[in-house]
Amino acid sequence: MILLEKHVSIDALNERGQTALHIASKGDKAAFVGVLLKTDAERDMFDILSRTPAHLAASSSGLRSLRILLKYEPDLSIGPCINGRRATLHVAIDNLETIELLGIHGADPNHPKADGYTALRLAIAWVQYPVVEYLLQHGGDAAKTTQDGLTGFGLAIQSSE
Repeated sequence: MILLEKHVSIDALNERGQTALHIASKGDKAAFVGVLLKTDAERDMFDILSRTPAHLAASSSGLRSLRILLKYEPDLSIGPCINGRRATLHVAIDNLETIELLGIHGADPNHPKADGYTALRLAIAWVQYPVVEYLLQHGGDAAKTTQDGLTGFGLAIQSSE
């Protein structure tokens, strides 16, 4: 890449506080993600909305970039987003394949957002039952409650209304 040869900062920020790795991850541009990571791009840097490249890759429909990112072991539990602490599992809650991929790489199903919602609680609230089943089979704690005191059963009942 000519930009690297000209010593352009690999972690330069745009107006959204995003690096090239953020942009490539969000767009599922796997080849660029691979090159950027091989040249030591910062994998856990936050943008202005406190999202890392892993958050953006996990929330996109393609998984190629996420697979490459995961080889470089990003921190899957960080991410104080605007609407509460969200780990990568939280942003992928509507995509079972992404949840499974993150689970294989050690994402904690019991990591809570600021409001106490774990990935399992979000999956229940959003009626994502295949994700609920996966998370329960892989260590999701059904006994945890949210800050407002709702259990998994309480959320399931509330979500059915």
